[in-house]
Amino acid sequence: MKTPQNILYPLIFLFFIVLSASVHSQSTIAYDDASNYGDDWEGNGGFGFYPWNLYTSNGDAGHFFGSSHGGLIDTGDNGGRAFGMWGNADYANAERMFGLPLTTDQEFLIEMSVHWRDGERGIDLLNSQTGTIFNFNINNGGYGTTGWSQVDNSHITLRVVQIDNTNFQVFLRRQNDNATWASDEISGQVAGFKAYVGNTGGGGERDFYINSPRIIQGGRINLADGVRMPGDWNSFENLPGMGGDFDLVRTTIGTWRWQTTFEYTGTTGDQNFKFVSTGFGDPWRNQWSATGMTVNTMADLTYTTDGNSANNTISLTNGKYYTVLFQDRGYTDTRAIFMETSAVP
Repeated sequence: MKTPQNILYPLIFLFFIVLSASVHSQSTIAYDDASNYGDDWEGNGGFGFYPWNLYTSNGDAGHFFGSSHGGLIDTGDNGGRAFGMWGNADYANAERMFGLPLTTDQEFLIEMSVHWRDGERGIDLLNSQTGTIFNFNINNGGYGTTGWSQVDNSHITLRVVQIDNTNFQVFLRRQNDNATWASDEISGQVAGFKAYVGNTGGGGERDFYINSPRIIQGGRINLADGVRMPGDWNSFENLPGMGGDFDLVRTTIGTWRWQTTFEYTGTTGDQNFKFVSTGFGDPWRNQWSATGMTVNTMADLTYTTDGNSANNTISLTNGKYYTVLFQDRGYTDTRAIFMETSAVP
């Protein structure tokens, strides 16, 4: 017996209601970089942030403008420059509060440049009371808890995603070798940051550079990255722009989502698969995996950049049609559903 369209469409409608996602395109809420300033770092050359608060623990530390290690995070004309900090025996600090604390789906990003790792340097994430709620510290013991090996002239991007008004997640990427790290969900609402460096001994190789702090209203997967669904049903083929049943199509009317419909022609039973999206040229970089799904039931999906993560599973029936809806919440945890019908909906 065929499942009529007037049954499937209410299912889709109810799916959207339950998701109750806000719709917005990516926009820049705050931005600044070193090219916005003259000779004086003090003040506010950008928008969306409060002015810089620059201070040192004593006299053997300071702030300056200069070209970052390898020039990898510089902005502006004539080769560009970045915000530089040095701390030989003492500590230099650069604190910046946001115009407003991050809210759901907002992201904060900042670029860092590190060469030698003697002493300490890094980023504190702050709440509205300027308390530290996360620390990424770089020293001779490593790059925080990432487990990364040492790389000269490291260019590291720190990205914060505010999941909701009480929880956030931190992502790190070293651009030199595409090394990545992601935190667990952390309790707190990010309202500012502090960059610091100190106790390094002398020498410009130990200076710490930052640049391009910015806040975006994101929560969307890049159209060029796409969303695909490689699995047992297509021998886990995963090619950007491959088209076909397992290359989902983005829809921006109502709740932003990626969707597809396909007829399952394999053997009835459990199927292994992943939701994936391209990142930095790697078609497997972004994954939503390790979830047991059930037909006609919405499932929570965990985002990861771990290529060794377990597959999703779902039991499908030969000859049935499945409409898959994957909510676009950007590069973070999300939800999806497989809806079964007996004919093409």
